[in-house]
Amino acid sequence: MKFNKKISILSLLFLTLFSCQTINSFSSTSLNQTSKSSSSTQTNIQTFTDTEKRDLLNCFNLEIPFLNVGNKTNYKLEVKNLFSKYGYNKAIYTVYNVNTNTYDQYLNKLEENGFTHKRFYNDNGLYHIYSKGGSHIEISLNSLSKTVTMYIYGDNNNNLINENKGLPKGQDVYNVDFTKAKYVKNVSDQKNYLGGCPTTGDVNVLVLPIEFSDKKASTNGYSIENIKTAFNGKKASSSLKYPSVSEFYNISSYGKLNLNFDVLDKWYSPSKSSSYYIEMSKKQNQDQIIINEILKKLINEGKKLSKYDSDNNGIIDAIVVINTLDINYDVTLQWAYRNWNYSYADVKYDGLYMQDYLWSSYNFLKETSDGLNETLNNTYTFIHEFGHVLGADDYYDTSYANNSNNSSPLDGRDVMDSDFGDHNPFTKFNYGWITKSRLITTETSTTVTLDDFSKAGDSIIIANNWDDNLGAYQEYYVLMYFKNTGLNEDSNYFSYRGVVMYHVDSSLYEFIEQNQKYYSVRNNNTFYGENAKPNYLIELVSSGSKIVYQTDTESSKNIIDNQGNKISYYFKVNSLGSTSAQLTFTKNK
Repeated sequence: MKFNKKISILSLLFLTLFSCQTINSFSSTSLNQTSKSSSSTQTNIQTFTDTEKRDLLNCFNLEIPFLNVGNKTNYKLEVKNLFSKYGYNKAIYTVYNVNTNTYDQYLNKLEENGFTHKRFYNDNGLYHIYSKGGSHIEISLNSLSKTVTMYIYGDNNNNLINENKGLPKGQDVYNVDFTKAKYVKNVSDQKNYLGGCPTTGDVNVLVLPIEFSDKKASTNGYSIENIKTAFNGKKASSSLKYPSVSEFYNISSYGKLNLNFDVLDKWYSPSKSSSYYIEMSKKQNQDQIIINEILKKLINEGKKLSKYDSDNNGIIDAIVVINTLDINYDVTLQWAYRNWNYSYADVKYDGLYMQDYLWSSYNFLKETSDGLNETLNNTYTFIHEFGHVLGADDYYDTSYANNSNNSSPLDGRDVMDSDFGDHNPFTKFNYGWITKSRLITTETSTTVTLDDFSKAGDSIIIANNWDDNLGAYQEYYVLMYFKNTGLNEDSNYFSYRGVVMYHVDSSLYEFIEQNQKYYSVRNNNTFYGENAKPNYLIELVSSGSKIVYQTDTESSKNIIDNQGNKISYYFKVNSLGSTSAQLTFTKNK
């Protein structure tokens, strides 16, 4: 949700490189030097061993300050030289018994040693990335265990990009088929969403209404029937101001995704009060503890969960929790977000693992820009968050670090940026809802008809280079014909119909975990640093001061891609009809 301080742990490149599975993949090799000193034998270690220093220099060309906590020093350094085989190196530096003051002093020392600094938030709280000379240290402190963990890595050299691939020859327009991609066909092939909720087909989703002993649903007028309407109702025949979650995704997917939300008929209560869980959430994921507790109750009641595994992969497709807590963006448990189950990842419920879930307060049904409206059924927070469940990123700057400097690449004009309107073409490529597009390849000029995007997802791609093996996961520009109808009629994204142009850089990176090759998208829309020149995942490309290209509007010839090259084609909008637009594309000399 917008303004959510909780960032999906899977949205950032750096986090996907070093997931829990990655940590476990570290093993001793001839090069990997592991040192774990014991206070009983070495009471005041002041520096890394000569071998450790050598490995850090060889792998990262980097000298890292030693984190010294006096006679309680206890550390482990693991270095992996993987460059010759996979194109990158990585290391983990773990230090135990570290207090907050010592940690803060170490962060200052990193800056004193010439490292640049960026702050981020994930599901586990605040962490930092320090960079120097093409190498990076991701560092965080677990205040509960007093453990500092540092992930060390160099610039990733195993990126899969379309640089110097050129364009297909011999035709004006080339038909693109994303299903023929070699590495990733859609989000279900990405490491971050393996085992996630299916994006196509018939999917049953379990919805858990949860009330607390000190926050009763009946006392606050919360209704399970309203939840059922919000998730499964029809806008035309109910009190809904907006489409229900299932209705939205059926329309947005062009009928390819049919969600049935199975809302339980009673409120379930955790064993403790809301105040207890809120207080404890400062230390650990209480939402996962609560879900574990309620699932066990369901199993004891004889509830069968197999219907919630539509793809038969042994994992519950998704769980939605609607709770009775008040909205408070300063308290994670009182917000709306999507997360993955880390606390009980190895626990089975009726023979199934629980992985992906959506957590939200009931009050988001009543949310308006001015507060709460008791008569409103506002579904868009749930629609937005379920977009995360399906595998879409936030398209705004989730760090809030640079709000004054182009940190909103989509300017709020997307359901994954704000809370209204439809998904954009890239998101639908990513979900596998749109599997085909058209790539401009003319040597001179060509005129093309572009249908209303809301009808079947028609799009046109401009690219300086194109690699069929990469499919939708490379750098390109994509155009759609936008009309303020259907899912967009209440969005006010654009005040008039016309052609909208996006710049996408969804390039992949390849990495190895436990001898298995995986792929993830390299970019996101978070702005990295005050003076950075980010490669956004997706951004709008405007026409002068206007975002929508109307009749007789011509695109710029001076658009520069992330590889420093001028755009290969510019276009002019010839006409905008009731069902389609006509555009002429010209080779940019």
